[in-house]
Amino acid sequence: MARPGARLALFHPVGRAALARRHGRQLDADDLRSEPRIRRLLADAGWECTAVDDAEDRWLVLAVRLSRAAT
Repeated sequence: MARPGARLALFHPVGRAALARRHGRQLDADDLRSEPRIRRLLADAGWECTAVDDAEDRWLVLAVRLSRAAT
């Protein structure tokens, strides 16, 4: 388990829209990497999402580990 205040970066070199096009599908709001969903998943795991960058050429999420009392 990460200590409170630890930082987490999740990265993929292709953004959601570009990846969906590559696979011949529509961009789905329920996608695991959609901002609302990733924020909720991280919060449920005890992380505070501080940034989501979903550009064409990258998908980057930054988060900070919350204290144990907050999880």
